Amino acid sequence: MVNILLVSPRTGAEIAAAEYSDVLKATGLNTAQLTQRMLDDEFKSVGETEDFQGIIVGGSPLLVSSEEYSAWQHRVHQELGALLENPQPTFFLCFGNTLLAHLTGGTINREYAENSGATVVQLTQAGQTDRLTRGLPEEFLALTGHTENAVTVGRGAELLATGPSCPVQIVRANETSWACQFHAEMDAAAMQTRMDYYFDYGYFSPAEYDHIVQEISRHDYSPAHQVLRNFVDVCSGAR
Repeated sequence: MVNILLVSPRTGAEIAAAEYSDVLKATGLNTAQLTQRMLDDEFKSVGETEDFQGIIVGGSPLLVSSEEYSAWQHRVHQELGALLENPQPTFFLCFGNTLLAHLTGGTINREYAENSGATVVQLTQAGQTDRLTRGLPEEFLALTGHTENAVTVGRGAELLATGPSCPVQIVRANETSWACQFHAEMDAAAMQTRMDYYFDYGYFSPAEYDHIVQEISRHDYSPAHQVLRNFVDVCSGAR
């Protein structure tokens, strides 16, 4: 049985519980297979990881491009950066994509920020053969919402997917680490929950809330979820 660790670099028990539920649903894992650990203050650590076959790092309201970092953010950078050296496969969601670019020498700005909603993801040639993404449609929809973005990938990284509204959508950072800018764990209901929680964080205009909720309910996001299911297969040795 594959066991996965979910690391959540965010505060708030309610939204952390929602993230856990979203990852369970998207991956097809059960509660015995998914353990959540919070990085919600400057004293927390990821802890021992030897009992897990893989690690998923959830999103965060933190911004790599902030002018000043709190003690909490310094701790998050330190803990997540160390996961790049872990032997277990690791998958970073949203915030982790910009953090990996930052840590490995890529570039970051806010030019390609995307409001909460659906985004188009397009596999590159490398993405069509990478063990994480091969077999996915060459183009699919995913749910997103971010105020900063990676523009170029870092040293040794491979761009696996791009898109018309954001140039870096999926990256392989090294042989055991991947990241995506979109939220591979979210369906429309999950996105609405995040929008409710982060209503005033700048991820969307409050005046557009009803329109966004209605629009995202019209689409299928199963290929985006398949990215996480493929990651679980990588962790189990099936890919």
